[in-house]
Amino acid sequence: ICQVGSAFGAGVVCFEKRTGKVLWKSQNDLASYASPILTQLAGKKQFVTLATERLLGIDPTNGKLLWSEPVPTRAFRNVVTPVAVGNSVIAASHSEGMLAMVGDGSSGKAVRKWKDGKLKINLATPVVVDGNLYSFAEKDRYICVDAATGKLNWEEHGFGSFYASTLTDGKRLLVLGQLGELVLLNQNPNKYEELGRMQVCGKSWSFPAYSDGQLFVRDQKNLQAIQLVK
Repeated sequence: ICQVGSAFGAGVVCFEKRTGKVLWKSQNDLASYASPILTQLAGKKQFVTLATERLLGIDPTNGKLLWSEPVPTRAFRNVVTPVAVGNSVIAASHSEGMLAMVGDGSSGKAVRKWKDGKLKINLATPVVVDGNLYSFAEKDRYICVDAATGKLNWEEHGFGSFYASTLTDGKRLLVLGQLGELVLLNQNPNKYEELGRMQVCGKSWSFPAYSDGQLFVRDQKNLQAIQLVK
């Protein structure tokens, strides 16, 4: 199931993976940069995607629209992948801030639970640990947000102007800032707790990859592996 993007009923399309046959088409939304997810809301499995102007929940069996929520942008551009947290989905944009949709009833519908226009995220998809979101937001802010309420637990500066990526093992956070600094944080919703930092590459907006104790980072000139120590 792909966010194809079309004003002619093919915003989201389901293909038979072996033949490419179109099984169903749905909606007129244009495609964004955000990746879709499959999740369960209100007891119903659904395909959730952030298109250029709204967040959609679609029945993956037939393409029926279950719910939608406006997320307009100034440049027809949404980037941040939605995040599933229990019976809710959280989305964020550079123009509307962050919002949470929670499953309602047994029909697969979802309604907005909270929204904060100040929690604007341009590029960096949050990670979730123990019910809290961690991500880089606008104006050089690394933030921790309570996923249930939208409350800002804390914010910290010093990660660059536009982007920082976050990986987690559920205990600690690895944050790669746009200027190539790798920062190790403790997962702590009560306060910012930095465990260490080091310069690992040049300017980078590339998300790092982790495998078997090594972190692979790429800047504009090099790809390198960093051995992580427990």
